[in-house]
Amino acid sequence: MLRPAALAPACWTICGSTTQAWNATMTTKPQPRRTWAMRLFWVLAMGLMIWLYQASPRYSLRTYLTSAGWGYDILRNNVPLIHQPTQPAVVGRLGFESEEHARRVGERAIAKIRQGQFPPTLSPADLK
Repeated sequence: MLRPAALAPACWTICGSTTQAWNATMTTKPQPRRTWAMRLFWVLAMGLMIWLYQASPRYSLRTYLTSAGWGYDILRNNVPLIHQPTQPAVVGRLGFESEEHARRVGERAIAKIRQGQFPPTLSPADLK
């Protein structure tokens, strides 16, 4: 590659090797601060991406007593998602007989949500 004569060092014509002279004059050492700063940036960015990818919704169950019996709430990341004061798939407004029964049905509903079924459809067989 031909370079303008004004930019060419004097050794080009003496040494006869323009490539060596050009490489010797144009190479610079990377700045250590910038290199470490860029590495730190990329490590932090990758860590953030991994954390966001792994942050899946956390479901929890809260049971409560109503005037008709027991009910449950399903929370996603501590935010109410489903409020169920009565038994689903049962005619009428009957609450669950016990807190344990409400908890079992609520856990089945959470299992269906985790499988990708939303809203979770519960049959009378799921209520037993």
